[in-house]
Amino acid sequence: MTVRLFDNVFEIDLEATKKHERDLLPCECPRCTFFRENVGKLFPEITEILEKFGVDSSSPDEVMSYEEDGTIVFYEVEYSADGKIVEMSRDRCELSTEGLSVGFGNDSSVPGRDDDAIVRISVFGIKMPCSWAESIKTTLIKEPHKREPLKRLAEWLKYRKNGNKHE
Repeated sequence: MTVRLFDNVFEIDLEATKKHERDLLPCECPRCTFFRENVGKLFPEITEILEKFGVDSSSPDEVMSYEEDGTIVFYEVEYSADGKIVEMSRDRCELSTEGLSVGFGNDSSVPGRDDDAIVRISVFGIKMPCSWAESIKTTLIKEPHKREPLKRLAEWLKYRKNGNKHE
């Protein structure tokens, strides 16, 4: 399928992309879980762009983030689609949502992919208003089987916050 976006042209194999997504094992940490559960609701523009490539916004290959002032900043989120770039006019494009941009490139280093016909789609600057502690609490409630490891993580975070002193 031919995708035309931001003066760029891509040839995408939708079936191969969907198969890759089905085979992908998502990270189950609280921050990635929070991202997957909220990106589609909070950023429909990203979802719309990724759907053109047959990619689900809640199935990233890689999520890079940090927390700042009660906001989780996902400074780069990487997705991939099976296919190739036919014509590239702009490798990074600003989106209408302030601070967001999307970049494109060829990538042969995607885990679990044998060929080099991969289009890397990177989204930059996603910010979600939620603290790390709230994300852990949400996961504890929704997924009881993760309680013990997350309790240990919460205890460690509390210990670090208290200057490495137990209460």
